[in-house]
Amino acid sequence: MFLAQLFAEEIVPVSAQTSINEMYASLYGSIEMPSVQGGIAGANGQWQFARLFAYTGDSHFSRCDTMHTSWTADRRVSVDTNVAPIVQWTNARRTLVAEANHSSAEFASTVTGQVGSKASSLRMHNDLLDVLPSDVASHWAAEQRYKKRRKRKTFILLIWANIIAGAILAALIVISAYHGKGTSTDGNKPTNNGTSDRHVSEHCRKIMNTSGWKEVAINTMVNMDPTVEPCTDFFQYACEGWAKRHPLKPDQSSYTVYDDVASRLRQQIKLSIMAISRHTQVKALAKLKYAFGSCKDLELLDSLQGRPLWKLFEDVKNPIGSWPLLGHSITPGTNWTDVDVEYRIGYLKSVYGVDSVIFAYVRPDDSDSSRYALELSGSMLPLGIGMFKTGYYLNDTKYGWIMNAYTNMIEGTVNSLKRELSHHEPTNRSEIEELVNFERKLAAIITSVKDEVDYAWNMNTLKRNIPSFNWTSFFNAMLSSELSEYNSLPHDLILRVTPSFLAAVSDLLRNSSKVTVQNYLIWRLVRYSMPFMGKEYRNLLATFEGIMRGKRFDESEQRTETCVSFVNGRNHLPGLGYATGRAYVDYTFADEDRDNVEEVTELIRLAYKGIIEKVQWLDRKTRRRAAAKVDLMRRNVGFPRWIRNNDLLDKYYERLEFSDQESAFSLNLLTRSWSVKENFRLLLHATVRSDDFGGSPTATNAWYNPLLNSITLPAGEIQPPFYKADYPKAVIFGTLGSIIGHEMTHAFDRIGSLYDEYGNEVNWWSTESKSRFKNATECLVRDYAQYCFQELRTCINGRATLNENLADLGGLTVAHTAYKLWKSRHDGDEPGLPLLDISTDQLFFLSFASFWCGQTNDKTLRSQLQTATHSPGKYRGKQSATYCLNSIPTSHLSSRRGTNIQQDKCPCSDRCNGLSYRLVLDPDRDFQKLKVKLYRLGEKIHNCNSTWTPASAFPLGLEVVLISGTSSIGEFEALTTSLVKVPTLQFLISFTGKHRQ
Repeated sequence: MFLAQLFAEEIVPVSAQTSINEMYASLYGSIEMPSVQGGIAGANGQWQFARLFAYTGDSHFSRCDTMHTSWTADRRVSVDTNVAPIVQWTNARRTLVAEANHSSAEFASTVTGQVGSKASSLRMHNDLLDVLPSDVASHWAAEQRYKKRRKRKTFILLIWANIIAGAILAALIVISAYHGKGTSTDGNKPTNNGTSDRHVSEHCRKIMNTSGWKEVAINTMVNMDPTVEPCTDFFQYACEGWAKRHPLKPDQSSYTVYDDVASRLRQQIKLSIMAISRHTQVKALAKLKYAFGSCKDLELLDSLQGRPLWKLFEDVKNPIGSWPLLGHSITPGTNWTDVDVEYRIGYLKSVYGVDSVIFAYVRPDDSDSSRYALELSGSMLPLGIGMFKTGYYLNDTKYGWIMNAYTNMIEGTVNSLKRELSHHEPTNRSEIEELVNFERKLAAIITSVKDEVDYAWNMNTLKRNIPSFNWTSFFNAMLSSELSEYNSLPHDLILRVTPSFLAAVSDLLRNSSKVTVQNYLIWRLVRYSMPFMGKEYRNLLATFEGIMRGKRFDESEQRTETCVSFVNGRNHLPGLGYATGRAYVDYTFADEDRDNVEEVTELIRLAYKGIIEKVQWLDRKTRRRAAAKVDLMRRNVGFPRWIRNNDLLDKYYERLEFSDQESAFSLNLLTRSWSVKENFRLLLHATVRSDDFGGSPTATNAWYNPLLNSITLPAGEIQPPFYKADYPKAVIFGTLGSIIGHEMTHAFDRIGSLYDEYGNEVNWWSTESKSRFKNATECLVRDYAQYCFQELRTCINGRATLNENLADLGGLTVAHTAYKLWKSRHDGDEPGLPLLDISTDQLFFLSFASFWCGQTNDKTLRSQLQTATHSPGKYRGKQSATYCLNSIPTSHLSSRRGTNIQQDKCPCSDRCNGLSYRLVLDPDRDFQKLKVKLYRLGEKIHNCNSTWTPASAFPLGLEVVLISGTSSIGEFEALTTSLVKVPTLQFLISFTGKHRQ
């Protein structure tokens, strides 16, 4: 030990200019490290690295420090051995040059030419003794003899020191072994703080040898900015370093951690598909490999240009007909004018997978989730600009530039097709504007009915209530081939409809020009085909999407994204998503990962159930139903197990047939049609499939399905920086745990709360509990509405973002509770991180905040604030600051004169978030005065408009402790209840009675 310390003291301090990469390589070897411009400068940088493996505040990790010191010393010894001869001869050269006879040119040449060479050192030594004056030579010889003697003494000393150290070590081992046999069956001796020797060695090994811990330490350090006061701006504290390393480029509108994850996932999917053998016997994987390769074959698409599309228009047998914008004949009695518009709408859906004016989808029935129903609505209807983009159509003042770019894209597409067809007549832009105006009206209808409930109708009720739409023609085109087992539509077919939407769409079709309607229907088909057409059409689409996103992508980068999205499926069109998931999990996903995340998910469930039991404002019956909803919630983690079965996977795709000569254009329409038809075939099932995963395993977003009461965490999201098998559990719970808790909380938001534990839409809330819940959520609406961007003159829409804000806060709370539960099951806390002197709880909150790191320009942020259902990432991550009292060291102020209130001081409590009051009362002294103080304190808490979470675990509240006898407890309990003027705050008041001894 002494030798280790001796050598450690000789270590030269790291240069302030040493880059992080160099220092990291010197400490960890070849492990890759995030690049940082400029490195860490100054004493602070030296201090950060000098603290490596130094765990202040955790005494039982001091042995890790010793191990590190010894390890570093060994490295230094080897370095000193190499450089010592160089140093020795360099010093000799300086001495000789100063003392020798400078008139001797031969001597000067000898010294200058030979002393710098280690290889000629012995010859140089003899030569110098010959040519030097006797007194100098004598001095030189004496000095060399002295150095040799010192070297021998040092060597002997080192030998004896090592012998002694070895003897001491051997004695310690013998004593430890003897003590282990005598006092413990496993030799696991506890330390003073309860952590065993075995656990310490395990922790040291984890920290020093596990890449995950080192990766987290480095990422945390370079992402955060320790100069920022965390309680003032926790998001900046956690993410400022990340922002500096990821500045927005001129062509970027935003960039976030999730963009990093999505980009890496696309590359992983690409590699996993490329890894599929050409000779694979799994037909589903063979189809996937061909489809992806076809999508990437731009040379073929460029040679075809728009020919596959206009060939569809020229087919007189095709009921969808031609595109009037191209100048084709529209004389009545020819082509599409002979076909009902309802039939064309149904045909587009069934044969090309295109929803045009009505969204049709088979899903579990709201009133009985064990059976299927056919939804007819506008809730998920994608328009030409995209899904959930209705706001762009309805506000020309703010989005006129987007609508103009959209109109230009349509016009450019028409002109390109005309050139291919040699149609030279000019395009009538007014017809295009009428098409866009039709879509505006459709967007207005969708917006006007978005909050209306749907109804369960049968076919007769539908025809009777909306007679102007030819429903028979529509269903014959859309369903007949899929339901061929029936002679006609099932008599018990359940329709889930939004009556006002369907009536408004029917009126819109009747009141619009037939040409305009046809132009719009064909445009929807063209719009979905453009990514799979020639370069001219892809460029038109890329230009528009670049305007929308604020970024124009490189063609190769864009193509990978397009093709991954194509095979991966999206929304209600699963495509080859399960085959993609199979390739991905075979290539990069371990069963161990799913097992680990399932353990986390189970702890989240237990924590959630425990929190529900403590929520005081829920009555007993409602609390029991809420707990049952958590208990019966299906938890899909990673991927459905059946995709690992080759036969089941092939059977799933057996009706998706195509030849090896199909272009990406044809494959796109084939897979869309196959997805729609497979969905409609669910109507043939008597009950809902219990193994419904609900989406692709390679998605990057988790989701909650209220109709199945299920949460799904796909494999695509189980990756760094959210998860790695050897990451600290603080990180895994802070990221993936919060995501899981977020989705669970959706089961109790404004929409999820309408469904019971079986996924049925029934009212399971008591009137009182529902009223309290509504009041509490109103508090949350007001709280988020405080967040404003002065430079944009815009604030967060607290009502539009309510569901997601509630899920964020609930998810964070339950994840932290689950993490504490994990620690209690695993012998207490886990080790801290190298480089950083932060607790594991602080690491939990830093991890939560850091996965919202990102940057957005003003234009995109303004649009997000006006249309999005999520708050900006800054304020999603900033909520961690609410926990500053629990996770960040604070100073404790003594009680103010004249009161018995003690308040933990933290800068973030300026907003009332984080306030925690403890009022110690002795009713026997001055009951009335204390009663007034208690009321005033309650009013102050009430005026905070505090953030709410169903977990009721925020450190905002009032604890009343009675230090007298039991006689006044009942009266004070009534007092604390009465001071809460709204039910929202009832759970914030805790009451404790204590007896005097």
